[in-house]
Amino acid sequence: MPIKKDEKIEEDKVKPKITRPSSGSLRPGSHSGLRASGPRTAGSSTGPSLRSGKYFYAVGGRKDAKSTVHLYAKGKGDITVNGKDYKEYFPYFEFQKIIEKPMEVVGEVGKVDISARARGGGKRGQAEAIRHGIAMALDKYNVDFHTALKKEGLFTRDRRVKERKKPGLKRARRAPQWQKR
Repeated sequence: MPIKKDEKIEEDKVKPKITRPSSGSLRPGSHSGLRASGPRTAGSSTGPSLRSGKYFYAVGGRKDAKSTVHLYAKGKGDITVNGKDYKEYFPYFEFQKIIEKPMEVVGEVGKVDISARARGGGKRGQAEAIRHGIAMALDKYNVDFHTALKKEGLFTRDRRVKERKKPGLKRARRAPQWQKR
């Protein structure tokens, strides 16, 4: 409905203008890359949250696996991965220890709750991506943890990925068997 010249506009009726980032490099479905570093509340996130309250958000990665981690400061030590308990999602003891490592290093086992979402890659890659995300979230939670986590090498994003197959070869570097005649 058009507004007349003399009418007063009420503040609650005016819709805020939505602006999109001007960066031309963004593909559909990608994010602008801007992230808040402080605590957030569960209602302010874009994805579904399993818990409410303030949390610290971080992203981790390994090979083709990516993870998003929400660390809740006041917790009982519950760790959920993709909506399941981490011991159910990762039945192997080795993967469970990988996930627990950042909290053991800083002594926060049983003091924080973690909700993680892992996708892509295999189980080991997902476990290591979650470990990377937990370390990043713990650093945002308490800056004093930075030195201990860095010393253990938990901030390093291991970027090694499978090499692509080349034309004329059987695999990335494996050549067909040489024939004399």
